[in-house]
Amino acid sequence: MGSLDEKLWEILNNMIPLFQDDIDTFLAKEGYLTEEDVKKWNDTVKLIKEAYKKSFSSPNECLEKVKNATELLSSISTKKPLPPEMKTRLEEIKGYLYSLLPQEANSSA
Repeated sequence: MGSLDEKLWEILNNMIPLFQDDIDTFLAKEGYLTEEDVKKWNDTVKLIKEAYKKSFSSPNECLEKVKNATELLSSISTKKPLPPEMKTRLEEIKGYLYSLLPQEANSSA
């Protein structure tokens, strides 16, 4: 698979920009997400960036930030069902983040 930093880079470089574009161009404007949900998303992205930086020096702190990011991301609740391709993108980000956590952390999530 790859190292922790490579996996986080994959999320930051390839997955987040697509969903961010969905938020900026459609989801927030059309009322799928509230301002609070957009704030949670932005905080999640910030945590993932911090986790990426920590992945080089402190894997335990990195994983703690990933865990916090997954919890925050899971707390986002849309007002309407997401269009299928946007839901898929969000679920891929969640799944990828969960895959980074140790197995015991995943079973309690």
